[in-house]
Amino acid sequence: VGLIEPATKQGFEFHSAERGYVMMTIWLPVGMSVGAPGGTPSSVPNGTAGEMPNGPPVVQEDPYNLPPPASHQVGVGAFVLNKNNEVLVVQERRGPGARIPDFWKLPTGLVDKGEALGDAVVREVLEETGVHVELCCVLSMRESHNIGMQGQSDLFFTCACRPLSEEIHIQESEIAAAKWISIEEYMKFDFIKGSLLTNLMEQGIMYFRGEYVGMKPEWVPLGLSSDRMQMLYHSAIIKNVNYVQISEELVSKH
Repeated sequence: VGLIEPATKQGFEFHSAERGYVMMTIWLPVGMSVGAPGGTPSSVPNGTAGEMPNGPPVVQEDPYNLPPPASHQVGVGAFVLNKNNEVLVVQERRGPGARIPDFWKLPTGLVDKGEALGDAVVREVLEETGVHVELCCVLSMRESHNIGMQGQSDLFFTCACRPLSEEIHIQESEIAAAKWISIEEYMKFDFIKGSLLTNLMEQGIMYFRGEYVGMKPEWVPLGLSSDRMQMLYHSAIIKNVNYVQISEELVSKH
């Protein structure tokens, strides 16, 4: 903290900050270093600086092109369907959704730093509801902008999940209630009709009927002479899946 004031006097600007650190940056012209007011000429790369006949060194300005701080946040939501054609929904204790009467939503949350999408959605469902699930596929991605205090962009991935347990234990600090509700009953709510939730529900229903593939995760090597592995999400036929059976009329009605 004590370095912020002297760094600011040298021309450093705030770049980004998180709990535990602050990053400040300065863009130096080629051949210039920080030290004295206005900078001190150091090395003279080819054609970038030189002596004028009767004057100080001339330093060429380069445009500022340091990468900006993170511009996006990533969220996940879980479409969890059991063998009784019931979907897992929650009511928030606080936030915009908590102010809407009788508003039930899918379990959602933000992806932690270094966390895979599949791990994040499994963790969020367990934290909010106490239900253990496994990731089946990514159903869709929603993109929105000017979110939160810093006006960030938001990438939100809705995932189809299969429950490994069904007993509910809510996270009381964030969740007011959670329950299993039949697809038919949930789709009758007014806040569902004509909204993004309609699309999400239909995609989830069609996936478990075997009519929609979605994107499944697969670890693949990065290549480029590296043994590093990365997660690739892609569309492919998933073999040996016991799809939950849902009535034919359900999707067509909505």
